[in-house]
Amino acid sequence: MLKSAKKSASAILATASMATVALIATAPAAAAHNGPITVASGLSEKRCNTLQGIYTRFEPRYKFGCVRTFPDYKLVRFAK
Repeated sequence: MLKSAKKSASAILATASMATVALIATAPAAAAHNGPITVASGLSEKRCNTLQGIYTRFEPRYKFGCVRTFPDYKLVRFAK
């Protein structure tokens, strides 16, 4: 049980760190428009909600939301 919890936590953190790199890389391009910006895509609903909580906590200047894109979800960032 503990091993699977550790694997799950490390997978979530790995996804979050990859998405953070994508977020930082798109920051200059994001200044060009005010629409929502995709942070991560191809996520399950649970993973998307988890990442939304993580990003909301550590990036308070933005609003994050999960958008349903069949058959999966994507995490998007909005300006506050």
